[in-house]
Amino acid sequence: MALWEWNDAWCEATAARRRDYDAECDIAFRGDLALNINIAGRHRLDWAHGWHHLGIWETDRPETVDKAISGHEDAADFMFTTSRHVVGKIRPLAELLLPERA
Repeated sequence: MALWEWNDAWCEATAARRRDYDAECDIAFRGDLALNINIAGRHRLDWAHGWHHLGIWETDRPETVDKAISGHEDAADFMFTTSRHVVGKIRPLAELLLPERA
């Protein structure tokens, strides 16, 4: 899961620079798909929230994420954002909600 917000550099960038940035990021995301990463969009959060967007990835192992992030670093994906990435494991919702019984 990735949470991110636009930083000051994004706010100061021209429309042309933002378009160039988006094109560079598209290359990185195509690389993610080539690694068989399932991506659940770029969901916009409420502007009152501290983070602007949320993205969710599903992949086979953490090493695949490391490889994908290298592609994003090469494309300067993080130039215009502050982000936080959380790695977890898929579990049935019932396991998270129901108390354990001895």
